[in-house]
Amino acid sequence: KICMEGTRAGIIKEISDWINSSDPDASRAYFLCGEAGTGKSTISHTIGKIFQEHLGAFFGFSRTFARERTPSNALRTIAYDLSIKFSDIEQGLLRALQDNPHILGSTNLRNLWNVLIVGPAKMLKNPFTPVVIIIDALDECGSQEKDGPRDNLLSLLIDSTNVLPRNFHVLVTTRLESDVILHLESSSDPHVQYMSKISNTNEDIFKYVCHQMMNGSKRGMLKEDQCKILAERAEGFFQWAYTVCKSLHGQGKAGMSVNKRFQRFITLGPADQKDLQALDRLYMSILNDVFDPEDEEAMNSYRQVVSQLLAAFQPLSQTVLKRLQLAGDVEEDDESNVEYVLPFLGSLLTGVDGLDAPVKPVHASVRDFLLDSNRSKQFVVDLEEGHTTLAKGTLNIMVENLHFNMCDLENSYILNSEVKDLHKKILKGISMEILYACCFWDLHLEQLGQRDWCLPILQKFFYNYSLFWIETLSLTRNMHVASRAATIIRKIIGNAKGAMNDNELQDFVQEIRLFVQGFGKMITDSTPHLYLSGIPFLPRGSRLITNYAEKFKNVPVISKGHKATWPQQQASLQGHTGQVSSVAFSTDGERIISGSWDKSIRIWNGETGEIVGNAIKTAMGVNAVAFSPDCKKIVIGSSDSSVIIWDVESEKICGDPLQGHTHQVSSVAFVERGYAVHTSLIRSCVILVYA
Repeated sequence: KICMEGTRAGIIKEISDWINSSDPDASRAYFLCGEAGTGKSTISHTIGKIFQEHLGAFFGFSRTFARERTPSNALRTIAYDLSIKFSDIEQGLLRALQDNPHILGSTNLRNLWNVLIVGPAKMLKNPFTPVVIIIDALDECGSQEKDGPRDNLLSLLIDSTNVLPRNFHVLVTTRLESDVILHLESSSDPHVQYMSKISNTNEDIFKYVCHQMMNGSKRGMLKEDQCKILAERAEGFFQWAYTVCKSLHGQGKAGMSVNKRFQRFITLGPADQKDLQALDRLYMSILNDVFDPEDEEAMNSYRQVVSQLLAAFQPLSQTVLKRLQLAGDVEEDDESNVEYVLPFLGSLLTGVDGLDAPVKPVHASVRDFLLDSNRSKQFVVDLEEGHTTLAKGTLNIMVENLHFNMCDLENSYILNSEVKDLHKKILKGISMEILYACCFWDLHLEQLGQRDWCLPILQKFFYNYSLFWIETLSLTRNMHVASRAATIIRKIIGNAKGAMNDNELQDFVQEIRLFVQGFGKMITDSTPHLYLSGIPFLPRGSRLITNYAEKFKNVPVISKGHKATWPQQQASLQGHTGQVSSVAFSTDGERIISGSWDKSIRIWNGETGEIVGNAIKTAMGVNAVAFSPDCKKIVIGSSDSSVIIWDVESEKICGDPLQGHTHQVSSVAFVERGYAVHTSLIRSCVILVYA
């Protein structure tokens, strides 16, 4: 269980330098902290092997042997191992036992530490020889309880290691659980390193996977690109990579090669990933250590909080989760259970050590595990419960907090981009929970099967707060959300039966969509003109103007030429300097692409008309453009007879230009599923298909 040669070089050197340091003021303790599966134990074993001649003791805690490997037994074992390694310490330990014949039966950790370890250690005659003590998996030494054995051992290792001779070095590995965080934050003595901050981790995992899966002496090999996929999926967690490689080298199902199992593992959902039992056992042991499955109240709190966490569309902090939960549980008491659940899950979640840090699973497999009842059993999480809490919470947050001029803009004479300290104004006026609510409330509502409760709050929101919602989206440059939300809500209302089928509200929501499409770019450029220009130019028959006219009496009034209906033309997009030769919508309608003879391609927001990103420059004029079905690639037909495929996400050309035509390319298109590109030629009407 040591690091493969050539991996973890940086952290191994850092720990080695700490051990070899002659600095008398250097800390005697080094805490290596990280989430489950990041490779802490492997690093500690590697250090043990490197410093084998100087290794005084190595003790590893384990939940499997929890009854035997207690904190008091750990100190007794370390004292014994030190005495076996160094004769001077042996003599000191014998003398201590003679002076304190009952010390071995004591459960007082501080007495055990001082009498069995510190005292004999001071008898070592050579003060220049490094002595290494390694304590692995400290978090597995028992339950978290105030003044319990685990709590006392943590205190001891943090505040009492510096009483050891200066040539002693205690390396401790542990998961970042709440009590560990609390102890480390309250002291500046130990040196602390976090696995998440170690460099070259992804490269090291790739080396490891290649070694495991491309070694000719092992059966069932993978190619280098497949190894790269596995390494990327590991997301910095060696345990995940180890488990996958281990499962791929296992027997598997009859008739399935390693390559077929690799493809199945990569593509199938979590319910079919039966080779992850080892990782499942790891996650299950953590949850069983934190929660009692027989405690119904605790389990309900666990399910409610974790379902909310996993249902969120972006990582949220404990503070935001708590506020959304309180806003959603309007009929419950005023106490949130977020703070009684998440801090105890530091082994499975990141960000739980602070109230304002985003909280998320340490790895995608944690989420898969928690959502699969066949794997997580009694700890399975129902996402609909989380979506319900968040749907109610986001709607209530908006109704309670949205208002006119959210960020106290002083005038309408300048563009948003010219407002001094606009970012600070946004941070002050729009909290994280308000921003999250404005951006994702519709998506949570869309996930629900039961929505009978939401009609009154939707009516209240749209009829009274929808313009303030658009204002918030404008200031935070999230205007695309408005059209998406309007589409989703109209569909929900249109498909509903009974009271939920509110035709009047459905028509009102449609007008919101038209309003954003018509005025979105203007509103994004200058938010105050949502009211000063948007409302006056609403069609005379608009439900919006009927609804909001009384609320905004001081806006300008159109005295002549006021249109009665919505115009067909929604926007005029400006940006090219030459003739526009081709335009196309993305399949989801969110983007527009345009090609021009000015040797550029531009991507536009399909709702607001804003330019998205930088212009794509070409060597020659552009005749034709098209999106791939998944909207991730663009095919470009050029006047120099070449065809280029552009990756939207990376903003790079995919491979070399496609060649074959002899004249200007006039038309391009992706065929179904995007597996080939269809092009045609201006002069000879030749059609080429590139697979």
